[in-house]
Parts: sequence; structure tokens; C-alpha cells
Amino acid sequence: MIWVYRRTLSEAWVDTFGAVLDAGGSAVNAITSWHADDEIPAVRNVLDDFIASRPDPSKPWPRWTVDTVANTIFAAELYEEDLGIKALEEFSDLYLEGFEIARYASPGGEYCHRMVAWPNPDGEPFNQLADVASKLRRYADPDHSYRYSSDYEIALEDPVLDLRTQLPDRNRDPYGFPCLSHISLTVQDGTVHLTAIYRNQHLVKKAYGNYLGLARLGRALCHHAGLEFGTVTVVATHADAEIGTAKGFGRTELRKLRHRAVAVVPVASPCRRSVTTAGLAAATQAAVGTTIDPKATAVGVDAVSVAEFEADVHGDRFVLETIFAESELAECDDDHERLAARFAAKEAALKAIGTGIRELDMLDIVVHTSTNGLPSLKLSEAAADRAAESGLCNFECGLTHEEGFAVAVVTASKSGSHTPQRVAVTSAARVSA
Repeated sequence: MIWVYRRTLSEAWVDTFGAVLDAGGSAVNAITSWHADDEIPAVRNVLDDFIASRPDPSKPWPRWTVDTVANTIFAAELYEEDLGIKALEEFSDLYLEGFEIARYASPGGEYCHRMVAWPNPDGEPFNQLADVASKLRRYADPDHSYRYSSDYEIALEDPVLDLRTQLPDRNRDPYGFPCLSHISLTVQDGTVHLTAIYRNQHLVKKAYGNYLGLARLGRALCHHAGLEFGTVTVVATHADAEIGTAKGFGRTELRKLRHRAVAVVPVASPCRRSVTTAGLAAATQAAVGTTIDPKATAVGVDAVSVAEFEADVHGDRFVLETIFAESELAECDDDHERLAARFAAKEAALKAIGTGIRELDMLDIVVHTSTNGLPSLKLSEAAADRAAESGLCNFECGLTHEEGFAVAVVTASKSGSHTPQRVAVTSAARVSA
């Protein structure tokens, strides 16, 4: 699972795309969140240029811009805020007038059409947007007692007509429209938060436009109701970085796209720290690989941005307790540099064992530091059993935190190997150099 929270939708896309790319090109349950509808236009321009540069595809596939993809969810140019409460009604009318033209560009359908004209069993289309907007407006009206937090749902997938590949004249492609299944809005303290569920999301061709369209939709609904717009969260139950499927662009080209996008975000952006952290981990792994025999020793390496780690945990005791044992928390005394180093050690240990967090979790690995400062690992029974199954023993680790980054290296002897080598980890600054 991948979880990303960023201030802008642009940074959220950059780090989600990068994380899925680093995970091999696909991920299950990639969760992406950002605040309201803030955007860095330069990132969108980088992606638009990349899509426009694609070679002619062997099969027809429109090179849609980010804005075109966003319009399939919410065509912002049809929404006139100056019309006030009438803006959404005017939007629906204008959209339906133009749908006959739009449907030729989107033969599978458009999300916006299902929002404003959902097919009712009685044959009369139902405007879901108008219904949700009306409920939100009643919530905001002090003269009404309508204070439900979660009564604002928009359906996009029809369980009868969609994904039924055996029905004549219906969708014969299980990866076709609609990939967006559902939108849910929640109100808390007068602020609206939007969550969207995708069963499949293409991160190059569609995701940024999806994010932008959802943000525009949320803003319009909040404008109509007079409520604040909070966060947007996208859950992609399957996220695809499109390695080998982007009509001529392979892994190398996609990594170049990521670096071009990172290059245009602000210097202080977490996106830059994420790339630096990944590079640091790769450099450390390469350095370790030149000194350790992989036939005799299993190695796990991880690097963590301390600032990013601190932002993720928010000093939340509950979150910390899902990651660290009480002994670790007491030992570190809320020192986020030391906690980040132990987080990296847990990740590195799971990598060395070969499970990641699929079979074990963070509490299965406990880091203890002796009075002379030497770190050691204590494995839970489940982790020890899994290590034994892999023929691993004699776990040792090295930790460091310097210049805003924490790095950990964990080694384990493989059965029948020689005496395990102890890894000495140099400073983060020297490793990255």
C-alpha cells in the first residue's frame, strides 16, 4: 500500500507516480491526498508536454491534455461562480446541451454525464450533483437542522451495465469505462472533504486530470453551499505507472518524466526530499553491495527524510504506537531524528527478510540501543519464524541521521555462510556523495 499526502494536487501526483514507479510500476491501494484545489501549473505543463510528445500510437488513443481529462469529471469553464446558487443548474444545462458532441470523443461515456443525468429505472434522468449540492446547502443553512456528516454520495459505476463483458453491445473490456467507481463527500466542522474510489488508475494518461477534475468538482459544490473546501483523497485500488504501456515510453522515459516534474516544484517541496531520499538509499545499497557477498548475507537498506517523517506522524501518539514499541518511544523521547532512523531500520529489516509489510508489520521489528550506543534488533515470533524460513540469522544493523536524513542498513547471515560481517554506516552526507 502507498500513502501520499501533499499540500497541492501537483505534488501529490508527482510523489504518487514516483512511489508506484519505484514499487515496480503498479500498486494495490495507492492512497493520495492533498489540500483543496491548489496546483503548480508548471507540473501540469511538464505532463502535457510529455503526453504530446508520444509517438503515433498503433491503435487510436487521443492524446488528451490534463485539462481535457479533468473536463470529463467537471468542465470548469461551464460553471460561472458569479451566478451564485443558479451556477450549478446552469452548468448542468450547458453540459447536457454539449454532451452530444462530447460523447463522440468519449464513446465509453463521461463521468460528468452520469453525475448530472444518472439513468433512473423509471426513465427520468436523476441529477446527482444537484441533489448533493442541495443537501450541502441545507447543512450550511443555520435555519435547518440538517447536520449529517456523510449523506453526500455520487455513484459512477452501474453494477448491472458496467463490467458485464458478456452483455451484447456493452463494455467488453474489463479495464474500460468507468474506472472511477464512486465519490463520497464528508462534512466536518463546516468543511467538505471529498474521497474518490478508482478500481484502476493510469498515472500518466489520466491521474493528474482526475485529480484536477475532482478538485474542481469539490470547489463548485462548496461554492454552491457556502462551505469550506478541505481535502481531496483518491484511493486507487490498482494504480498503474504504465511501464511499457505508454505507447512508446519505457521505464527510463517515465523516470525522466518524474525528474522533470520534480525539477519545477518549489525547492522546499517534499517531492524533492522524496527523490533525494530514494537516491540516498540507492547509493547506500550500491556501496553495501560492493563490500558484502550477497550469497552469504542478506541486506536491507532504507533512507527516510526526517522532515517528511515528522509531517506524516504529526506527533500523533496513536500513529506512533502503530509503528514503535513502548521501549522505542521511551528510548527516543519524541526525538524525530532518532525515531526516523528506527523507522528506516524496521523497513530495512523487512527488506532483508524479504517480506516488506505484506506479511509483517513495523511492530514485528523492535530496535534497541545499548548503553554504549550500539543498535540491535529484536524480532517478534512471527518475524523470527519468517526469517528462519528464509534461512536467515544473526541480524545486525547500523543507523545514522544527519543533514535531515536517516539511513539504516540491516544484514543477516544466510544459513551455511561464514561469520556475518558487521556493517559500518558512514554519515548520510558521505553516502550521498
